[in-house]
Amino acid sequence: MKKLFIIFILSFSTLVYANVNAIVSILPQQTFLKALGGDKVNISLMVKPGNSPHTYEPKPSQMKAISKADVYFTIGVEFEDVWLKRFQNQNRSMSVSDSIKGIVKIDINDHSYKSTGHNHAHAKDPHVWTSPKNVKIIANNMFAKLVELDKENKQYYKDNLVNFLQYVDNTDKQIREMVKENSKFMVLGIFC
Repeated sequence: MKKLFIIFILSFSTLVYANVNAIVSILPQQTFLKALGGDKVNISLMVKPGNSPHTYEPKPSQMKAISKADVYFTIGVEFEDVWLKRFQNQNRSMSVSDSIKGIVKIDINDHSYKSTGHNHAHAKDPHVWTSPKNVKIIANNMFAKLVELDKENKQYYKDNLVNFLQYVDNTDKQIREMVKENSKFMVLGIFC
């Protein structure tokens, strides 16, 4: 009887203190979720640096992570269109959370987008994570889902959210000041 009680207590404590297992599509999401979830969220990244979210295919180890996930945070990249249903079929208990809910995507100027190697007539810019305003929306969406999944740690997530939003605001302010002082600058980037 004593052994059974000890096993029960150990099992219960594992359930109470288990981390949220989350999957994200791209690196910026991982950065945002890490800031919010800290040590209470295990994060698996699908599209590793150097890979394209347009043509990406998950590796077997990532499919294993899908089977253990509590939540998948989408961000509207192309590979999600192909793979998300497969992920849901593999793990029916995994919830899917739209991390860009509430973001209005801007129209792409067709000729400038074509210069990046893409040809999407009347397309919307998928790179929503480059705007501080949108980053704050994404963070709030992720926060809401974390609290839904892990109510016990609501205050922890809330404190992290407040700190992260302040960091975004401060970074945005610093960049605006730098641009204001130096009216000439060059933007370099790789579009995916």
